[in-house]
Amino acid sequence: MSTYTYKAWNDKGEVVRGSLQAANEEEISLKLKKEGLLLTEIAEFKDSVATASEIYSIKLPSDVLNLFYIQFTNLLQSGLSIIKSLEIMVNQTQNKKLKMVLKQLIHLVEGGQNLSSALTHFPKTFPKLFINIVKAGEASGKLENALARFTVFSNQQQELKKKMQGALIYPCILIISAIGVILFIVSSIIPQFYTIFIKAEITLPYPTQILNFVGVFLTSYWLLLLAGLGAFIIGLILFSKTELGKGYFDYFKLHTPLIGNLYKKMTFTRFSLTIGTLVESGVPILKSLDIVKEVLDNKILAKIITRCRNSVESGEKIADSLKSSAYFPRDLVEMLSVGEESGSIDKTMFKVGELYLIETEFLIKKITTLIEPVLMLFIGSIICFILISLLLPIFDLIGLMSR
Repeated sequence: MSTYTYKAWNDKGEVVRGSLQAANEEEISLKLKKEGLLLTEIAEFKDSVATASEIYSIKLPSDVLNLFYIQFTNLLQSGLSIIKSLEIMVNQTQNKKLKMVLKQLIHLVEGGQNLSSALTHFPKTFPKLFINIVKAGEASGKLENALARFTVFSNQQQELKKKMQGALIYPCILIISAIGVILFIVSSIIPQFYTIFIKAEITLPYPTQILNFVGVFLTSYWLLLLAGLGAFIIGLILFSKTELGKGYFDYFKLHTPLIGNLYKKMTFTRFSLTIGTLVESGVPILKSLDIVKEVLDNKILAKIITRCRNSVESGEKIADSLKSSAYFPRDLVEMLSVGEESGSIDKTMFKVGELYLIETEFLIKKITTLIEPVLMLFIGSIICFILISLLLPIFDLIGLMSR
């Protein structure tokens, strides 16, 4: 038995699309004829159940998804149907994984499912936030507007992520280069000088002895050190995926000096913009809190939002529930309270989110500006120590030769 997608006309002259399982195309034609449908197009859907399950598990990079959101929204806003928009994107995209996902989406929608229901088959591909935005847009009849707002939100998050990554590129290159040069000097050059000093029977100062010990240790046990470092990193990654480990890491993110402040700014930017986007799209506030809890991806903040959701369900206001939290900023809570009083949570949260976005970008620049001289000072100190360790015995050697 194979699955076929078809396009047919009914007795009212309306186009009917769907999918059926049959042994061949003739059997599909007979089935449709019995139902009073005239078959016009038919194609075998070649993906098996196993292949379909693999497609449902596809993960796509955020930049690919971002481009999909933009193109899909533009096509819908131009007046095209969902299926036609997806078909155009299948023909245009160069990404093989996205192409497979879109073909499967078309198959599901042609089979009678609405877009939000079809998207739920792809929990690893599309974020829950996007699926709920689509669902709310379908319910309100304003899918294009809901997607347009989500696209803006997604672009803001992507730009913020890129700025953060861009700010880290130079310090990372500087650190890696410095470590490489220092390791080369300590493991290759220092031992050669040490041999000369020993032959000259010079009493080596402590800095030179320490430096030589480090060089010999690295040369002798580099493989063991590399294996240990690899084991430590793998262990750290595995630990971070456990419930206990994730709790520790989430606490660390919130409390680390300077970096913790940046993390909180980025998190509350995401919180504000997510709440605003969901409420504007028509998602109920309780459902919005459930979604934003997953979007923030922090166990400590998730507990606070869960308590907040339960309080709101009992009749309390969101702002009143969050006031007792030590993590949520006072200005955010006060603005949220204003939004609740005026009945415009979405507009208020967008303003708060945009303000936090500006503050986050400023903080990224500040940290980048601060981290460069600190790194240079640290690397310079290490190089100075190496130079002193080399020069002290050289001066002794020169003094010995001049006698």
